[in-house]
Amino acid sequence: MSLIHKALKKAEGERNPQPPQVPEEHFVGGGEGGGGGSTGGSTFPRRASWSRVALLVLLWVALGSVAYWKFLMPKRSGPQEIPPVATTDLPPPPVVEQTPLPSPTAAVPAVTPVPATTTPTDVPESIASVIQEGETLFAAGKFPEALEQFKLATEKEPSVALAWNDLGLAHKKQDNHEAAEAAYNKAIELNAAYPEALNNLGALKIAMGDRLAAALLFRKAIEADAKYPDAHFNLALLMEEEGNWRSAVEEYKAYLVHAQFSDVAFRQRIEQHVEEIVP
Repeated sequence: MSLIHKALKKAEGERNPQPPQVPEEHFVGGGEGGGGGSTGGSTFPRRASWSRVALLVLLWVALGSVAYWKFLMPKRSGPQEIPPVATTDLPPPPVVEQTPLPSPTAAVPAVTPVPATTTPTDVPESIASVIQEGETLFAAGKFPEALEQFKLATEKEPSVALAWNDLGLAHKKQDNHEAAEAAYNKAIELNAAYPEALNNLGALKIAMGDRLAAALLFRKAIEADAKYPDAHFNLALLMEEEGNWRSAVEEYKAYLVHAQFSDVAFRQRIEQHVEEIVP
């Protein structure tokens, strides 16, 4: 080739330069089946391709939701009315009137000291007036003064059960349970068949939380005197609280037979209560 031809060819190449080759790893069209090189594959980045797919999916979901709500969703006929709640005019519950029976926890009925006019004849004259004064003070609610009189009587004549029983009552009014228990036990030691002392000790045992001992003492008082009403009444209260309705009714009926009532209304209330708990 002549020098002129070489010069012309070189000049033509400078007017039409070849595009630079870009490395294939910058594009996604290379690889197997993709047609390697700059002309055989796509020139879009991989990230741009996945974004387009995601947008298409979201578009289809949105169009499907709109179509469902517009064409496929069941139509409502209108606002639903809530049916009114049926109301029934019920009568008010009956008012249960509590039977005014004394509670065993209050140790009622506790036997009061024997009035001076009925003081047993076996009380020595040396303490008869002392006991009478103590009982008068006790009835007036002057329990500390009555306590001193009964204590004086037991010191003068320690073998008189009545004086110890009265002393126990006075101690009980002062909430001195231990002293009251000792006084009652002394009275029972001197007279084992002393129903008033047995009943009073039973009432004290209830206040002290020993209900079993109380029931046994009430039964002993009834054994000593089957006509003694207070022991029947206290035992009836215990049996009712224990759910022993049959025994409770028996004891209430015995109380009604032997008790002397000055309040007729109170007797009627007890009779009504017995009818309510009859098993």
